[in-house]
Amino acid sequence: MRHSKQRDLIVEAICKMGHPTAEEIYTHLKTEHPNLSLGTVYRNLRQLEEYRLLTSIPKKDGGCCFDHNTNEHGHLICLTCGSVLDLPPVSLANLDKELLAGGFAPLRHDLLVYGTCAKCTSAVGEISA
Repeated sequence: MRHSKQRDLIVEAICKMGHPTAEEIYTHLKTEHPNLSLGTVYRNLRQLEEYRLLTSIPKKDGGCCFDHNTNEHGHLICLTCGSVLDLPPVSLANLDKELLAGGFAPLRHDLLVYGTCAKCTSAVGEISA
């Protein structure tokens, strides 16, 4: 993959923003880089994902957000507000053993846990109290 200024800007934005969507990246960069198009953002995100330099994470609305951390880790996805958080490290060794025993050799994990984040849980608790 050839070096590109736009790609560098997109990666920097993802690192700063956490788990942004393509539209959030575009909005974040557009002010300082008015010649940047949403199509350029999408095209570069696809290329970065193809080269495994970032990961896409499906969101509850059918869209996706992006993560610059390509080390194996899971994500927590809030079904109330849509926030995406990194899952603290968990051991999947037992799952791998069970899969191997069943004849399936896992290569990597994409663990997504759907639920309600602490902020939304406490907001519901405040309303019902």
